Amino acid sequence: MIINYIAEPSYTKTVWFKETLNGIKEKSNSLRYSLNQIEATNITNNINILMIIGTSMSWVSKILENCNKYDITPIVVSCHPINNSNNSNYVLINHDAATKECIEYLKQCGKQNIALYGVNSDSYADNIKVNYFEKENIYYIKNNLSACFDEFIKNNKYDAVICTNYISAIHLINKLKDKDIKVPDDMYVVAYGDSVLGKKIAPSLTTITLDHKSLGYQAVQLYRYIYKNTTRVAVTVSLPCKIIPAESTENKDCKKLNTNYSYEDFDSFSNDNDILEIQSLEKFLRVADHIDFMIIDSMLKKESLSKMSDKLYVSESSIKYRIKKLLSISGFDTFSKLIEAYERYL
Repeated sequence: MIINYIAEPSYTKTVWFKETLNGIKEKSNSLRYSLNQIEATNITNNINILMIIGTSMSWVSKILENCNKYDITPIVVSCHPINNSNNSNYVLINHDAATKECIEYLKQCGKQNIALYGVNSDSYADNIKVNYFEKENIYYIKNNLSACFDEFIKNNKYDAVICTNYISAIHLINKLKDKDIKVPDDMYVVAYGDSVLGKKIAPSLTTITLDHKSLGYQAVQLYRYIYKNTTRVAVTVSLPCKIIPAESTENKDCKKLNTNYSYEDFDSFSNDNDILEIQSLEKFLRVADHIDFMIIDSMLKKESLSKMSDKLYVSESSIKYRIKKLLSISGFDTFSKLIEAYERYL
C-alpha cells in the first residue's frame, strides 16, 4: 500500500514535524507500506486518501477544500480547523485536556495569576489554549518574540506562565533574567513540548509532553483502517499529554486530578417519571408494527378485545401476546399507561 501525504511547507522545518514523520516512517516500514509525498498542485481525483500534516488552520483548510473538490478522504495530523464541517479524519494531541491539567497543576502549586505566552493566532493548538484564559492574560506573537515579551513585561503581575512551546519558554526565561525576575522564585514557567535544550538550561524547563512520534504511528494506523473500510467514516484519534516537572516549577509533583465525581445530582434523571415515560414510549415506537398501531387505535376508541380481533383478523390470544410483548420491551407497567403516554405525546 502507498500512503500519500502532504506537509505544510513551514511546518517541515520544525522538530515536531520530523518526529511525526519519523513515526509515520517507522510504522509504514513495519507494515511494508511506502510513502509518497504530494505537492499541493498535484492533488487530483487520482488520490483516494491523503494524509495532511500541519498546524496552520489557514493552510490545512485550503488543502481540505481541495480534498472535498476531488472527493478525497483526508486524514489531518496535528490540526483541526475550527470552521471545518467536512467529514474529515483527525489525529490530534489532546491540548484541551492538557491545558486544563496544566492550569490545575499550577494552582496546586499555589499559583493564581497565570498567563498564556507566545500564542500564534493561526495555530490550531494555541486556539484551544486561549479558551481557558482571560483576554488580558494572553500574549500573542504579532511581530516577533521580543515584541511579545515587551508587551508581557508591561503587566508584571503574574506568578506563573504557560508557554505555547519550548521556544517561547526558553526565550522568556532568558529575557526575565535581564529584568532580574527569577524563575522559579518569582515566577513559574511551563512549556508545551519536550526538548533537549529545555532540559539543559538553568533552570531546567517543566514541560507538557507532546508525543509527535506517536501521532505518526496513529496516523498510519488510521490510514490503514480507512483504506480497508468500504464505508466512509469520520474518525478522531486523540493522544494524551503528561506534565514532566523540572526546576522551572521547583520540581513539584503533579498530583493526579480529582476525577472521582459524585453522581448524586444526576439521580433525578433516572427517577424522573416524565423522562421514564418518554423513554418507554420511544422503545415502543421502535418495535411496533402496523398491527400494534391498529391495536392502539382500537384501544383509544374503547373497543372490546373481541371487536379488535374481528377487525384485525387475529385471535384474541395473539392480541394479548402482542400487548404483553410490547409492555415487556417498552417498560410500561400496564397497557393503559402506554395508551395514556401515546395519547399525551402523539
